[in-house]
Amino acid sequence: KTASQAECQRALTHLFRRQIFSPSDYARFENAVRPYFAAPAAALIFPLIFAAAYLPQRPYIESFLLKQLAAGTRGNASWALFAIAERGYRSDTIRALLHEKLSGLGKKSAFRRDILDYLAQSD
Repeated sequence: KTASQAECQRALTHLFRRQIFSPSDYARFENAVRPYFAAPAAALIFPLIFAAAYLPQRPYIESFLLKQLAAGTRGNASWALFAIAERGYRSDTIRALLHEKLSGLGKKSAFRRDILDYLAQSD
């Protein structure tokens, strides 16, 4: 079941990425998708992060991305930052969290460069 849900999330992402669906189309089934962002199964986290890069901006999606950025694996955190940047989410909370993340990363880390790029663009 979870694998099927993950595939559905990936398919949904591609529909928005290719602009087959518009933000108003998302509103039609948003209530069915929204609970997955609140309490995703482990196998759904990455598909949801990827989907979030192309879904319309929503506070619950931003909250999900912040959780992944804060507590996710480095891979998930990196993709969460991609989604945050792609959708144009900006806030003091995001900036503070990214500054905190910087202290634990090596100078040559690709994730560090991604964070610095985001911070430079958001100032």
